[in-house]
Amino acid sequence: MESPCVGVCELDQVERQCKACFRYIDEIAGWRRLTDRKRGDIMKRCWQEKKEYIEFFGDSYEDRNT
Repeated sequence: MESPCVGVCELDQVERQCKACFRYIDEIAGWRRLTDRKRGDIMKRCWQEKKEYIEFFGDSYEDRNT
C-alpha cells in the first residue's frame, strides 16, 4: 500500500498533524502496522484534507499556520 508521505515531514505542534501529508503523528508512527483498509481510509481523508487546504490557501504547505 502506498503512503501519502511526500518526504517533507513537519508536524503542526498544536494539531500533531504533518503539514505536508496531513497524517496525524499516531498514523505516521503506526503506518506499517495498520491494515490496508485502515491505511486506505487514512489516505482518503488525507487527500480530501489536502484538496480542501489547496482550494482555500493555495498549494504551499509552508503557508500552513503553526
